[in-house]
Amino acid sequence: MTNLVLDPFDLLSKRQYYSIKLLLQGQKINPNQRQTSNEDTPLHYILKNKLEIKFLKLFLSNEADPNLQNKGNTTLHTALIRRCTDEIISLLLEYKASVNIPNKMEKLPLHFLPESRTGVELSNKMIAQVEDINKVDSKNSTILSKAAVYHSHPKIVQKLLEMGADVNISNHILNSPLHYIVKYNLFYQKTKENFQSFQQDKLTKQNGSMNENIQNINLLIKYGAKLNLQNINGDTPLHYLCIWNLDEEILKIFLENGANPNILNSFKRAPLHLLCRHGIKFKNSNLSSLVDIFLESNIQLQVKDNAGNSPLHIACKFGCSADVIYSLLKAGSKINETNNFNQTPLHLVCSNKLLNSTNYEVAKLLIDNKADVEKIDNSKMTALHYACYYGMGVDIIKILVINKPELLKKNSPKGIPYLIARKRKNTKEAGCIHDLMNHFKRIKKNIKNDLKKSSSSNLMNLESDLNQDKKFMKFLSKIKFPAPKILYSKLSNMELYADGFLKTIYRAVWQQTIVAVYRYLIPNNFDEERLKMIIENIRKLDLLRHPQSLYLYGACLEYPNFCIVTEFCENGNLRYLLNSQKTLSYKEKIDLIYNIAILIQVHHKQNIVHLSLSTANILLNQYNKPLLSEFGVFKNPNENLLQRGDLGSRLYHCAPEVFKNGIFSKASNIYNFSIIVWEIMTEKVPFSSLEKWEIKIGVVRDGKRPDLPTENTSLNFLIEKCWKQNPEERPTIEDVIKDLEELKKQLLYN
Repeated sequence: MTNLVLDPFDLLSKRQYYSIKLLLQGQKINPNQRQTSNEDTPLHYILKNKLEIKFLKLFLSNEADPNLQNKGNTTLHTALIRRCTDEIISLLLEYKASVNIPNKMEKLPLHFLPESRTGVELSNKMIAQVEDINKVDSKNSTILSKAAVYHSHPKIVQKLLEMGADVNISNHILNSPLHYIVKYNLFYQKTKENFQSFQQDKLTKQNGSMNENIQNINLLIKYGAKLNLQNINGDTPLHYLCIWNLDEEILKIFLENGANPNILNSFKRAPLHLLCRHGIKFKNSNLSSLVDIFLESNIQLQVKDNAGNSPLHIACKFGCSADVIYSLLKAGSKINETNNFNQTPLHLVCSNKLLNSTNYEVAKLLIDNKADVEKIDNSKMTALHYACYYGMGVDIIKILVINKPELLKKNSPKGIPYLIARKRKNTKEAGCIHDLMNHFKRIKKNIKNDLKKSSSSNLMNLESDLNQDKKFMKFLSKIKFPAPKILYSKLSNMELYADGFLKTIYRAVWQQTIVAVYRYLIPNNFDEERLKMIIENIRKLDLLRHPQSLYLYGACLEYPNFCIVTEFCENGNLRYLLNSQKTLSYKEKIDLIYNIAILIQVHHKQNIVHLSLSTANILLNQYNKPLLSEFGVFKNPNENLLQRGDLGSRLYHCAPEVFKNGIFSKASNIYNFSIIVWEIMTEKVPFSSLEKWEIKIGVVRDGKRPDLPTENTSLNFLIEKCWKQNPEERPTIEDVIKDLEELKKQLLYN
């Protein structure tokens, strides 16, 4: 060749096919010339930039060398890395592209085969040409290892095995192909869900489906894969299955073929330890079934990890369901066994920070099976201390205290349970303990003195007091209850939904209907006045029967199960809606505000004042229509609630006069309404940056109010009228409705 003056890369960038063809024929272009910037040959350039195949044919037919390397990669390396089509790869092979040239990382082109889109037939054709099927790269990975990682089609895996691929060669971290096929199985399942179109193409060409991945596992086992081979961390494929996979069928295959479920890794964790760590992440998965499969094998349940935790400890710590815990207990796990920190499983249940029903169900299961609630760990803490510290919910507090009331005075380095809850600002838990003590007439005065002078004999009588229900039954015999009676035994599938100081709300099923169950805590020396108020409110609820009032099914009057059964509002309350990511349109907000005003009007016509009118007590049905939860209403609008120590409404909804003298009125409900309107329009919590005392002083003394929304002046004018300092200057609910109807008309015409 002489007088080579033209740059092929400039012509390729301009896609000048016929010019290149003429110049190649006239030997004016070197088909193997290197690009100065990155050492690409024309073939590498064509593949990287995905030019038409005619350019590739043109250079190959004019003596371009497909085995020249660019930074170690031949054109076949590049084609597989770039996931080129089968047609391109076949063309390279036709022009003698070699499958046996390693790059700088010691990878053959076929190390990249599994992650390419190459079809099964062409893949097997290349595999047949490999001279060293067990060639390892710089990380000691073989072609079979890569095939396991990327879940190649079983026919490809079988071809590799037939060519002599070693099923037990380990890479730099001692992972075998079986480790990888298990580890990445779940990843590819998720990939197929999230990138269906991309994966569908791979599925039809090379990469296997879920069933085909199981075929690959069976192939590896058939060709002698060691199921108990440990990697650098001591993990076997069974460990990896419990970390990454959670597949029942694969677990059965492993155990049936001799996988040892008792091998410990470097952290002294057996596979079951790792499986139980999925409690938080996979609550709706088949975790319980997987545990049952393990328990049917020859498994040791008392084996402990580096921290001294048994599988039962781990299951409790990571939030496994009550079904899993029950299976472990039934199989022989020791309920009061301690770890290196002297903690029992109950300690861990009460400190895993999961604020849901699972904690309560598991704690109750452990206590019912004689878990030691008095056990002290190395930090001198009981389960009750941890429940107060982490804010585990009122229900757990109740079952711990009721079973061992002396725990209320149990001290620890962090203090007694009540003070721990207060210091951590877990107000529900602190309030629950306070209310229990107050209503059982136990050491109320000593709470302020850290309970140092409390009498243990009084506390010991707490449990026995609960069993005396005669006063409760006698009280009920005097009351004509307004609602139909429901047997507690007829309520099924009880799930904790919310809890408070003296009542807990459950989601349950009654007569094939999903219902809400309000269960009240009733001590033996109960407050008759409070019960009368509850029953009076139920009577009003029964009388109102407004379409947008909470529907009352009936009540359960069996001690200690004093429950009210109502319709269940599956969309929660208005506060939950405002906290969610859902954005309401301006029209939706106005409709919502108008419907709430109508509800208040229904009550005011009956001379009923709502004591807890807030976004937390406005429930939403399946159509997001508001309903009022009626268990805070009281008919006498002039009663002083400060004397009873009950302000009812949430603090930031309280009107100035309620803060000042505890008197609720229809005007105070109008103030409540103004704050609710502000919350709906701004989707924020009022006074969120202020302490309780700052809210009270600001509202009563300084007339402080939340900052008005920046738009909607008509609505702002209504809000300002409704939250005036003087209750006599506030509009009636009828006036409010007129203003809202006018606003709705303006929306309609605009």
